[in-house]
Amino acid sequence: MQIKPHEFMIKFTPHTRWAEGSGVLIAVAFFLGGIGGGLYLTSLFFNNVLGMFIGWLLILLVGLVDMAHLHKPLRFWRMLLKPGSSWIARGFISIAFFIVLAAVQLALFFWLQGTASENVFRVLSGLFAFGVVIYGGFVLSYVKAIRLWNSAIIPLLFIVSSLVGGVAVFSIISLGQNTNPITTLVSVLQITLVFYAVILGLYLWISFYSSPAARNSVIWILKGNIAYIFWIQVVSVGIIIPLFIFFLAESEATALLNTGAVFVVLGNLALRYILLKGGIYSPLAPSNENKF
Repeated sequence: MQIKPHEFMIKFTPHTRWAEGSGVLIAVAFFLGGIGGGLYLTSLFFNNVLGMFIGWLLILLVGLVDMAHLHKPLRFWRMLLKPGSSWIARGFISIAFFIVLAAVQLALFFWLQGTASENVFRVLSGLFAFGVVIYGGFVLSYVKAIRLWNSAIIPLLFIVSSLVGGVAVFSIISLGQNTNPITTLVSVLQITLVFYAVILGLYLWISFYSSPAARNSVIWILKGNIAYIFWIQVVSVGIIIPLFIFFLAESEATALLNTGAVFVVLGNLALRYILLKGGIYSPLAPSNENKF
């Protein structure tokens, strides 16, 4: 949609900086951080070293993707100087600390598993993994210009979706290794998927009634030209179909369960894109023709 410069003053204007071109890398970074952090935390709980390592790699990739998005990557260190007022700075710091602490924890897991040192690094790396999971939600929630994002519930949505995605990837790893109880993982996926669907619906409902700009964003997501992504990939592929699979498939049907887990991950990626693409700026000047 082409917006003339003066229309930014009087019309609802779609956000494009993080939703088009190289800006899509932000959605990819949020996705990788959420999936990687959720996978690492799940793997810590089940004591699965392969899952921890893959989660570590995904979060390492987040840092590389974020750097690729910067216009002047050699100056990225300047963002680290304001952790007291910037969630982007906190996110970079969380990623950096996690990469180091988790690398130490993985080394200790091999050589000093179960020792006090390894347990300390498990706790520290887990805390910073959680920081990577939530930082994207807080980055968006502090953007007051886009009312769809400026919501107290969006960090919770990031947490829940990240845990769902992390458990889904972990189930694929476990099914391949045949190391963890499949029925337990399927039950966890059932519960987290239902909770994820409820939080997503609640978030859209609250946003619809919070402000005219957020209402326009929700309408655009549900009925506009990105609605097919929301209904097909986020809702159908990412929630409904996996729920049917996890409730109806037998534990021996590993191919079907893996398919459901992959669908959950694809839905997670689409959710990040939808949230960024659905952002709309409020007009700077009041008008009787403020329509999107």
